[in-house]
Amino acid sequence: MNKRVGFWAIVGAALTGLVLSGGTAVMAQSSVRPAESVVDLNAVKDPAAPIPMTYSISTCGAHSIKARGINPYWEPLIPGVKHVSWRKLGSDDFRKEYTVLDETAKFDVPGIGRLEAAVIEEREILNGVLRQVSHNWYAFCEENNNILSVGETSAHLKADGKSVADTEGTWRAGLANDKGERAIVAVAIAGTPSLGAKWIFDGAPGIALGGAEVVATGLKTVNGKLTTVKTRYYKGETIEIPLAKKVGDFSGCVQVEELSQFSDSRKPNLDDPTNKVFCPGAGLVFDTSDGVLIENNVLTDAALKFQIDAFILYNKKK
Repeated sequence: MNKRVGFWAIVGAALTGLVLSGGTAVMAQSSVRPAESVVDLNAVKDPAAPIPMTYSISTCGAHSIKARGINPYWEPLIPGVKHVSWRKLGSDDFRKEYTVLDETAKFDVPGIGRLEAAVIEEREILNGVLRQVSHNWYAFCEENNNILSVGETSAHLKADGKSVADTEGTWRAGLANDKGERAIVAVAIAGTPSLGAKWIFDGAPGIALGGAEVVATGLKTVNGKLTTVKTRYYKGETIEIPLAKKVGDFSGCVQVEELSQFSDSRKPNLDDPTNKVFCPGAGLVFDTSDGVLIENNVLTDAALKFQIDAFILYNKKK
């Protein structure tokens, strides 16, 4: 197959059976896993595109997908885990809070099966005012330790911090958009993020579709400062990580670059990459969009650490 064929063509040829009519989803028993092992962010065939934007997809079976699990590069999918990022935007203060809730969400994804995912609440706060609340669904793949992303509900709030302005970005694996393109199970981060590894991190074409690539490994903080690598789309920089200054330096970190597809043109937005750095035991420590890690209760809460250690021990005995 020509790898420059877009996501819609690949999925459309392989998948049928779900349509949205009057807001009602009608599910048929067909697969939502593309026949090919890669998808192309260049959904519009264009010889002038700078590079083939191809990324691999998740192949984890439902029997291996769990709502709870631990990948050292991600915050544990254990209730109560919380991390906070902070960024200065001009004169504005931006804060993002990520909390693993007690609840889980059930899915029945055709071609994959029934699965359960953790529910993670993300709250975005600008100058002390809540501006967005999202409930993200993540799961753990026992086959390869991947953290999987299966969708989210997103509410953007008006300036009052209370009323909803829109729900743009909401998606759910297995459901289709108005073109009949189905969302797939995506990968938040690989279990073993090796240099050059590439995966789909958002799986909903026309809503939220993007590819991630590991662009550097072996990064570390030195006296609380992290230096990222330059890429084709990102200049690289040196940043102070406040939590590393508090609890000690991190090492063995990986830098992941994410490129998202424009919803209208279906081309990758090469002018707005997101670079993230994940460190073992600390999770996400830097994000060019959301800022630097200032709080992670896994590293500072003894009771929570005991709970996580007990979870690990229990699973080793199974």
